[in-house]
Amino acid sequence: MAEKLRILALFQQGAFSKSKFARLEKNTIELYKIHLGEHYKFAFVWLEIPEGQAYIAGKPSTATTITMPVENNTSNNKRHAFMSAMCEMWVQETGCSENEIILSVMDKALSEQYTKASFARFNPQGRKSQLLKLIVKLLISKLIKGRFQLSINVG
Repeated sequence: MAEKLRILALFQQGAFSKSKFARLEKNTIELYKIHLGEHYKFAFVWLEIPEGQAYIAGKPSTATTITMPVENNTSNNKRHAFMSAMCEMWVQETGCSENEIILSVMDKALSEQYTKASFARFNPQGRKSQLLKLIVKLLISKLIKGRFQLSINVG
């Protein structure tokens, strides 16, 4: 059975068309399989940053941040080759510069710690209802937009 990997991407509101999201997902999967193995299923979660809520050097940001796990102890040579290919593809697909991509490819163990820490931020008394609300919003976005997408302003 294929292991599921979650890929998170924070992007600026209005940055990509529906077809662009699909191509970015398809190309990311292809590159991952070429560089890191074929025995995975992928779940992309797109986190939208509303206009005016991200800045770099005092100006509105156009950067995209992508995080994804790899097998623990993946060699740096393998990891770096994948990251280079990802950045090249992202620039080609989006027209952004290489300075507008933040790519984090961390070991699965660290990725799991990050996910747990993120969920631990929710108030323990309302954690279950908040998680349920997130899941419902993700499912609705999948039905409407064809992808899992949330605003960073979850409320």
